[in-house]
Amino acid sequence: MEPELTNLLMLEELDLSHNELTSIPEGIGFLVRISKLTLSHNKLKNLPDDMVNIRRLNTLDVMNNDLEKLPANLGELRKLEFIYAQHNDIVELPTCNGCESLKEIHISNNFIKEVPADFCQNLPQLKVLDLRDNKIEKLCSEIAYLQSIMRLDLSNNSIDSLPSSLSTLTHLVSLQLDGNPIRSIRRDIIQGGTVRILKLLRDRFSLEEHVDEAKGSTIIGSENKAFPDRFQMRKARSLTISGKNLKDIPDSVFMTAQEESVDKIDFSKNKLTAFPDGISYLEASLSEMDLSSNIIASVPTFMSQFTRISYLNLSCNAISDLPKEFGLLNTLRELNVSNNKLTKIPECVYELLSLEILLARDNKIEKIDVGATGLAALPKLATLDLANNNIEHVPPELGLLKKILVLEIAGNKFRQPRHQILEKGTDAIMSYLRDRIPQ
Repeated sequence: MEPELTNLLMLEELDLSHNELTSIPEGIGFLVRISKLTLSHNKLKNLPDDMVNIRRLNTLDVMNNDLEKLPANLGELRKLEFIYAQHNDIVELPTCNGCESLKEIHISNNFIKEVPADFCQNLPQLKVLDLRDNKIEKLCSEIAYLQSIMRLDLSNNSIDSLPSSLSTLTHLVSLQLDGNPIRSIRRDIIQGGTVRILKLLRDRFSLEEHVDEAKGSTIIGSENKAFPDRFQMRKARSLTISGKNLKDIPDSVFMTAQEESVDKIDFSKNKLTAFPDGISYLEASLSEMDLSSNIIASVPTFMSQFTRISYLNLSCNAISDLPKEFGLLNTLRELNVSNNKLTKIPECVYELLSLEILLARDNKIEKIDVGATGLAALPKLATLDLANNNIEHVPPELGLLKKILVLEIAGNKFRQPRHQILEKGTDAIMSYLRDRIPQ
């Protein structure tokens, strides 16, 4: 490989596959715009350390080489989503701490002996992990931290038992275990496929929970299966209790969530009539909150204490107003109050200086305030959805809010702009409104 190649600083994709390359020059780290790097089917024994400077890298393909390891500081590639490293001589999984965007790792046909706990703890988005044809002898219980995993291929390894915590992987639809000397699960169950295997492990996990409970353990789940356990919270850092018809959530759930540094909650599709009191345990950590599709009528004033919240979904409730303290949420970027009982945009909303997305369709809102203390006070507002309300007049000055890139106002009572203009989209609407401003 010619060193001059590293001078192509604007290069976005580099494919050097099917050559006889034995090394890659250190200067490759200067190609910082590359999003896809293909080095497959060569004779590479290692990768240069400065490769991690390619911060835009999305896809790394190094399959069919002679690599014994991947770069130690791979975690610096924070936009990396896909790793293809099949058919190498790799003996251990890479440390991916920091690769929070990683979705797929294909590393079959290598010499990996274990899946370490720290590997599992920092991959919240990982959906595919292909480890077939390696030398893995056991799985740690921390495999359950991979809460987004959908496909896990462990075929043709040396695994003789499975941790029952695998059953907590609620998105897992394909678990491949053929070619392992597993003694703890009958062969007919393994041949029965993923559903039967997970059912058996789930039964065992439930039994272990009861044993832990008898010993005084604080594992959540034994008493009420509606609530996730620590494995489902830790490092995935989320608490999801959706569609359980719950009327309340005990404080103990929030206390455990606090201990596991949960920063996202989803309580949608329940029967909550109010914010659970225990939610205040998470005021210092929560960044995302989904309470949509409940029957909540009011928002508590203590919401102002959630100093890190950036996403709040309160749609499909019975909310008619927001407390003035709500305006203190200076990190809030997206607010969804669609399908409620609002007759106006609450005054406090105009104090949310970080707000970029405001969704308030399907309410009973009667007017649009574009004044200096209204929508014009929101310097970052880019999406405004006021469709299906009771708005009788659209002020032409709305067209002056040039930060707005998406505007939805169909399904209201006004006659102007006409339907034909609304159908043309935001640019046409905003242009129409500007043209109607008196000179």
